[in-house]
Amino acid sequence: MKDEYYSSRGGYLLNKMDRRMTGSHYSESLNYPIHMPDGSILYPGGGCEKKAHWNWRWSQAKLKWGIDEGYVVFRQNDGKWSVYFKQYEKVDNLGNEIVRGTPYLNLLASDSISSARGTREMMELFEDKVFDYPKPIKLISTLLDMVGGDDLVVLDLFSGSATTAHAVMEWNEKNDASRSFIMVQLPEAIKAAAGSHGFVYRTICDIGEERIRRAGESIRRRVEMSENALDLDVEKKSVPDIGFRVLRIDSSGYEDVRKTPESYTQGDLGLDVDTTKAGRTSLDLLFECLPTFQIPYSTPITELDGEVFDGYTVYSVNHGQLIACFDENIPERVIRGMAQLEPKPSYAVVGEDSLLDSAARTNFTEIFRQSADELQGQTQVRIL
Repeated sequence: MKDEYYSSRGGYLLNKMDRRMTGSHYSESLNYPIHMPDGSILYPGGGCEKKAHWNWRWSQAKLKWGIDEGYVVFRQNDGKWSVYFKQYEKVDNLGNEIVRGTPYLNLLASDSISSARGTREMMELFEDKVFDYPKPIKLISTLLDMVGGDDLVVLDLFSGSATTAHAVMEWNEKNDASRSFIMVQLPEAIKAAAGSHGFVYRTICDIGEERIRRAGESIRRRVEMSENALDLDVEKKSVPDIGFRVLRIDSSGYEDVRKTPESYTQGDLGLDVDTTKAGRTSLDLLFECLPTFQIPYSTPITELDGEVFDGYTVYSVNHGQLIACFDENIPERVIRGMAQLEPKPSYAVVGEDSLLDSAARTNFTEIFRQSADELQGQTQVRIL
């Protein structure tokens, strides 16, 4: 339930103010009359006369405070009065913020949590029914409200239509937060269908990816429209991070060339010169090497520009922590440009085909050794 304090206290449940006590748990000071809104009096246990072994949960002083602060509710049913206190989501019955240690009650007590609502939300984005029984955004946002922290990572191992990603982005918009998400979904095949704007969905992943794009764009438009309507003196609200990265599990980007000497033939020696599998891109190779350096897949990746790098793709990972280039036959000017970056990269990675011969490999290592300084140390170099 909600009241006028919802923004600061959250929702609430009602609990009876009185209870029956036994033995030493009974307190005479808690067996007192309370005046009802119509002027009558009520004792714990019901009725206008004192009953043995019944207590109010709160003292008279706390009851007065609770009435003044909106924590106490009087209800009449069939002419009989009852007294309740509100158990709030975010604060205890002293008004202190709750550090949640026990499970929430009635998690799904909302009319907006239904698969029908989820279907309508998908229709609004896709103008077509592209997924059966999607989870509603309200379900996920309710769960997100139960956990503290503005920079959590939310993991959904059965992401389906990516409702969780949609809910996290909207939660960030509402709370000016920076929570991120990881969606995991098998690329289960569906009957190929052309949706609005000509997009063709062949797997559940296709639907999830497109939903994240459309939901992010919807959020961006909503924020920008609200900003245009605000007074100039009001601090503008920024668009939350709506970007995402799609990764697929696959085998290594390199051929397995581990063989025993007797299994080699003269022809094999020529085949094993280039160990990169056909069809693999430089980004494939870059992502494969990130775990080697304990760099998360979500880290920022940019392509460096400038005259020294013209004609070659050089990646800067995590704001220069790692520098990589997998192009063939990298010239010395590119290597020197990588080595002269500030701050100095912790790691420099190139492909095996990036350096023409052993002299080029030695030169690559030596250039980075000479670029080291006492403050930042030496860049570790790797040839993959």
